[in-house]
Amino acid sequence: MKRVVCLGLALLLLTIGFVPKARAAVSPPALEDPTDFAVELKSDLRGPYFNLTLTVPESVIQVNENIKGNKYMAFFCQPVEIEIEYKYAGHDWNKGTFMDRNCVSVMLDDYLAEGSIKYLPFTESGWDEEKIKSETYYFRVRFAYSYFGRPIYNSKYSGYSNTFTIKSQGTSRRLYGATRRETAIAVSLEGWPIGAETVILTRDNDYPDALTGTPLSKKLDAPILFTNSKKLSQATEEEILRLKPAKVIILGGTVAVSQDIEDHLKKSFKVQRIGGKDRYDTSKRIALELAYTGQVMITTGTDYHDALVGAPMAACNLMPVLLTKSNTIPTYTAEALSIINPNKVIVVGDTTAVSENVYSQLKNPERISGRDYYDTSVKVARYFGADASRIIIVTGKNWPDALAGSGLAAKFKSPTLYVADGLSPEVTEYLTQSISLKPDINILGGDVAVPTDVKQAIDKIFK
Repeated sequence: MKRVVCLGLALLLLTIGFVPKARAAVSPPALEDPTDFAVELKSDLRGPYFNLTLTVPESVIQVNENIKGNKYMAFFCQPVEIEIEYKYAGHDWNKGTFMDRNCVSVMLDDYLAEGSIKYLPFTESGWDEEKIKSETYYFRVRFAYSYFGRPIYNSKYSGYSNTFTIKSQGTSRRLYGATRRETAIAVSLEGWPIGAETVILTRDNDYPDALTGTPLSKKLDAPILFTNSKKLSQATEEEILRLKPAKVIILGGTVAVSQDIEDHLKKSFKVQRIGGKDRYDTSKRIALELAYTGQVMITTGTDYHDALVGAPMAACNLMPVLLTKSNTIPTYTAEALSIINPNKVIVVGDTTAVSENVYSQLKNPERISGRDYYDTSVKVARYFGADASRIIIVTGKNWPDALAGSGLAAKFKSPTLYVADGLSPEVTEYLTQSISLKPDINILGGDVAVPTDVKQAIDKIFK
């Protein structure tokens, strides 16, 4: 018995002595990111599944071979795996009540042998292709392996691949999250699935700072994301990291988005803040960041409705958006008009929003206005010849979804249409006239924002 114990102790001491030397000889190698990631919804005798493909860099294959072929590496490292993550509807990554599994891993060797991954994330009860196609799914993958370290095992990861989107195939589909921040993220995933060079960040509790930011979003091809004013929201930070921007632009002063947030972002990104003394100064500063041409759009600065349907169309026509008070032109707006010197001013909104007194002071003005916000959203779309092959639907009762979606609307020159608890006659007519285009209809927000019966009414038009 003593001999056995002594032998065990000797082996333990040898192992303890061996580990540091081996660890010193084996530095865990880095992993390149996956590329060309793609997903396709397919079916076989078992039912629907997702078929995943990607390009594996040669360097990753070599790391995997070295781990398997080197006795020290093989002892301290596990072979490379492909980690698969997904999200859908308003859920976070790897969370959702309709799915069997969360994040799963597939051995790299198995993928290389098969040439694709057959992924079955659905429950066996109640999920048919029709239900599956009614949702929108987002997938991403990365390479990973584990190695012996402190405390016991550590993991080495590559960066994520591009995010691949499987769109629902119903007539309309929702882009939404549990909060306004997460809805903005869903919009970002839709419009910028493989990343963006620039991200625009604004506060999530008020709209004035970002009201005129849409032309900047268009110019820089930048999604608009929301954050808590004092601390960078975790979900938003994760989305910024996914987008991998070179630059983050903060709209608003330090009361809107704190200095702490700016300092935190500066650790990883170039940061520019555009913020004035008030909303009119901020709109002036944003306007002067643009390569403006001969026209300018003017909307009220005391309400969001006109600006958020007008700004995407202005952006598509290289027009800055300036804000005004109802009865007087603010000093900052007058200064911007003097610098830009437009040959025409497009006014969006009725005389209660932009009075005749203000209108008469503008150079070669033209007004776009309807009988209400819902009618105005249609008239703006018609005036600018919006591309109705993609239509953005938002509630007219609150601003966050319309603001988050304004960058997406500008990116695709899509009309933004307001709805309430039902469809207005003007919106109904516009949708009906768009039937031949078989439009991709994006409803921003959950059923609290845009009720289910409104979605059903939209779908009925196109059936």
